[in-house]
Amino acid sequence: MTLNEVESNLILFMLAGYETTSNTLSNSCFVLATKPDEQIKLFNEISSMFHLNTELNADNVQDLKYLDLFIKEVLRVYPIGTLIRRCTKATNVNGIDIPYDTPIAFDVLSVHGDPDLWGPVDPGVFYPERHETKRHPLAFLGFGAGPRNCIGMKFALIELKIALIKLILNFEFIKSDISMHNRLQFEEGIVRTAINGVTSNMFNRAKEPYNIMELVVDKFVLVLELE
Repeated sequence: MTLNEVESNLILFMLAGYETTSNTLSNSCFVLATKPDEQIKLFNEISSMFHLNTELNADNVQDLKYLDLFIKEVLRVYPIGTLIRRCTKATNVNGIDIPYDTPIAFDVLSVHGDPDLWGPVDPGVFYPERHETKRHPLAFLGFGAGPRNCIGMKFALIELKIALIKLILNFEFIKSDISMHNRLQFEEGIVRTAINGVTSNMFNRAKEPYNIMELVVDKFVLVLELE
């Protein structure tokens, strides 16, 4: 690769990973707020290995097995990116002729909700442990698939893990009074974004429980009133 190609890919690497990662982080916070059992499991795992002043890095965050399962399940239930490819060779799939150079959009939500691929536990149930079972190689499309899958996958996972560790160690997530639903609804685009954003309450674990900080997430913008 030339230096210009390296530079262009690095710029794409950073830009493509910004909104996708921030939206996944906001969706993760919503799950923490609406599923307290998951939050307890994660807090127990994280606090058994890290403290508030622990220096986190790409190596030590890999030891958190349940956090890894949790993030994968968030991406299965709430996939962020759309997946579009172009047919490079005329073919036939289940009796349907697909001409050369035809653009193909994958229905990721249907794949991620297929009980044949993600059973026996109902795919509509948030269940991180399902990722301990080996699945079809194309069952999980959170980062795309094939030679053109997400180039920043490993970097994005490290970002998410470090951010979630810091958040969970410092804050307890509680469902907001203005959030009347237990499942997010999305508007389609290059990046799927929750309609009306994501709202949750955050309690500072180091202070009195009445010190409430409102978390209003829209493309993951945090509004925190810290004393």
